[in-house]
Amino acid sequence: MGADASAVRRILAAELGDVLVELGAEPDPDPYLSTVRADCGVESAIVVISHAQTELRFEQRVDLANAAPNARTRLLALSIAELVASMWTAADALPPPAPPRPAPQRELAPPPSGPPSIVDPVPVAQRPTPAPEPPAPPARPFGVRAIASVRVSGSPAHMSGGGGLGLEIGLPLSLGIGADFRYEQGEADAGMLGRAVLRVAWGSMLALVRPIVDWSSVSVGVGAKLGVAWLEGIPSAGVTGATHSGLVAGPVIASHVALHLAGAGYLHVGLELSWITLGVAGTNGRAGDVLASFAGPQLAITAGFEIQPSR
Repeated sequence: MGADASAVRRILAAELGDVLVELGAEPDPDPYLSTVRADCGVESAIVVISHAQTELRFEQRVDLANAAPNARTRLLALSIAELVASMWTAADALPPPAPPRPAPQRELAPPPSGPPSIVDPVPVAQRPTPAPEPPAPPARPFGVRAIASVRVSGSPAHMSGGGGLGLEIGLPLSLGIGADFRYEQGEADAGMLGRAVLRVAWGSMLALVRPIVDWSSVSVGVGAKLGVAWLEGIPSAGVTGATHSGLVAGPVIASHVALHLAGAGYLHVGLELSWITLGVAGTNGRAGDVLASFAGPQLAITAGFEIQPSR
């Protein structure tokens, strides 16, 4: 070997002071120590310095062949001291090591939440007030009316007019019954013999279907008409006149509507179709020819004012 190991230690102790520590067989685990290892040969020595904390490692070959034998020990010791100083300078220039990361903590499961709450985005004070519902149509158990009528009937066909009173009573299941009484009068042309005045006082009884539509109602019914008719002959000059009377009767179909006006007041409009099977006829006394009659098909239109008190 070209250098004395014990002499190298003494020189390093003088150069480095009390920071020099001689390690045993087992390396010291202190991370702040710099470890120096020198492998010496006949002509040179390999110096390796490592620092555990920074993982720095410096290596240098020291040529001992050209040095005097008594100077080789000092050359090696000074080379080691310079390399240690370089190691420390490089270690000081490094940024400080990052602090160790804390151990991950176990996340606890959140406590079970209750049912989701429903939040109304519109405050109660700002909610629009719903419009009030319209009142339901009241029940109308019956109606009383005053009507005028226009009728086309008889032979020869003639027009009559009149008026009367009517009554309508409601039953369950949109059914009802109706009745009226009217007096009507008309005049028929009897040709050269003169004319005939026809008067009738009669009534009708109807079974009705009476659905109520909102505040108004529609009635459709079938029934019969029964009354008394008079035919008064008004002859021409030189002819004697006479009066014929008798019962009249026949089936009838009727339909009318009650349109609401205000309160319990309604407008009545109706249509009737009847067939007088039992009628009255005026004849020519000498020949027995029928001059005028109250029989056969009849068509009548009615209109008036009706009162239907609500229940």
